[in-house]
Amino acid sequence: MIRMFETTDAQVAEQMLNDNIARCRLESVGDRHHMRVAQTSLGPVILDSVCFAMRFTAHGDPVRFIPIGRVVSGTVTYRSGTAAADHSPGDLFIACHPGQDWRATVHDLHAESAHLDPDLLAQVAATSPDHIAQPLRFTGYRPVCAQAARRWNTVFTYVREAVAGLSAVDQPLLTGRLARLLAATALVAFPNNALLDPTLEDSRDARPASLRRAVAYIDDNAHRDVSPAEIAAAARVSIRTVQLAFRRHLDTTPMAYLGRVRLEHAHREIQAADPTRTTVGEIATHWGFANHSRFTTIYRATYGITPSHALRGGRA
Repeated sequence: MIRMFETTDAQVAEQMLNDNIARCRLESVGDRHHMRVAQTSLGPVILDSVCFAMRFTAHGDPVRFIPIGRVVSGTVTYRSGTAAADHSPGDLFIACHPGQDWRATVHDLHAESAHLDPDLLAQVAATSPDHIAQPLRFTGYRPVCAQAARRWNTVFTYVREAVAGLSAVDQPLLTGRLARLLAATALVAFPNNALLDPTLEDSRDARPASLRRAVAYIDDNAHRDVSPAEIAAAARVSIRTVQLAFRRHLDTTPMAYLGRVRLEHAHREIQAADPTRTTVGEIATHWGFANHSRFTTIYRATYGITPSHALRGGRA
């Protein structure tokens, strides 16, 4: 699942960046040209870890994605549109906005980044399943506050560790959920024009009938990579309305309810599985649970038995 690229040739480094990250032209300084990139795809989200033991300036063409980065070591200066910013270890930032040329001056940089598809962000931010009031755009390059930056860092680390052990992108329940989690965290962490709070209209529409339609859809589709937008479409209300309905009538969220349904499916699969051919981890991952330790804790709290004991023939 993780793709690795490494070179000590400046021209090869430029080509690797063009092929795998963004179109750009490099102007290197000195005779050190070591670059190493580790890249993971979650579909609409790409995770990168880049290490440059070199100094260079990159002149880049406009990108379509939203690049959110954090500096581990070294420095980088980004110029995009009329904005310019220096970034050092610990800094979190949006490197550039879509549609803008950009320039980056890099000095022995180790950085981690997530490239988010605007369509995913728009879907997560949508007030209704089929449209948003205005095109989604970020209005700044820095996090809204230190707490928001810490939240992003925590979620990014969680997502990176969750996908590190996967051999291939063949777990759509897991990768889809993780991609949407990063998108939702970005919308909270960085200034943008999305409207995320429920309106009076949402409150009016959060009725039991809408909830029943949403619950039925989740129950029937828990095996699929279900998004909040799909649940809202099935309930024939806005995304915020279905979230409010779940809070009001079930004291939970649509995605938490989906997690409970998937836990029940995993429970049944564990009970029916052959312990010589199947592991708890495989079943947990199949049903979208990234953290196997947390899965065990939730499973035991729900069924009064560990999943490993249940797999060996124990019964709740």
